[in-house]
Amino acid sequence: MVFGDIKIDEPSTHFIHLFDLRTGKLTSLPGSAALRTAHWSPDGCYVAALQYEERKLVLFNSLAPDGTILVNAAMQGSRIYTMILKL
Repeated sequence: MVFGDIKIDEPSTHFIHLFDLRTGKLTSLPGSAALRTAHWSPDGCYVAALQYEERKLVLFNSLAPDGTILVNAAMQGSRIYTMILKL
């Protein structure tokens, strides 16, 4: 399970959290400070989150142990289109 903090106060205290249903372990995704609104990709390989104040989308590789950031982009419009190629 993945979720973000919903605190209104200091944005730097917001993190994306991963909760392992099997073990009950709760961890924060590395590099997720000041992010909210987390969502898994349909295949479970990626986590998308928003940096609300700067209107940025961040896409993490959830399979990498360090939560590698794949995309860190400012949102210009109201839609997001992605294409992921599997080789």
